[in-house]
Amino acid sequence: MQDKKLKILFVFPRSAGDVLQCTAIINRIKKNFPNSEISFGVEEKFKELLEGHPTIDHILKYDQRMDQPEFINNYFDISKKNYNMFKTK
Repeated sequence: MQDKKLKILFVFPRSAGDVLQCTAIINRIKKNFPNSEISFGVEEKFKELLEGHPTIDHILKYDQRMDQPEFINNYFDISKKNYNMFKTK
C-alpha cells in the first residue's frame, strides 16, 4: 500500500487548536506513506499556521460564509482531487 498515493484532506474550520493538534500526526502519516498527498481545508485566518509546513501539500480555503455559487465551485474543485480519506472535526 505504500506505493499507492494516498490523498488525504483534513478540514478544521473553527479552531486553531484543532489545526495545530492535527499537524502533530501528519509527520507520522508522511513517514508511513511517503507518497501521500496531504491537504488542509481551513479558514483564511488559520492559513498562516500551516504555510511552510514540510508535509502539507495543499491548503484549501474553507469559509462558511461563502455564497452558494462559490461554495459549489469550491466543493467541485475538492471532489475532482479524488481524496482517499477525509477528516473533519
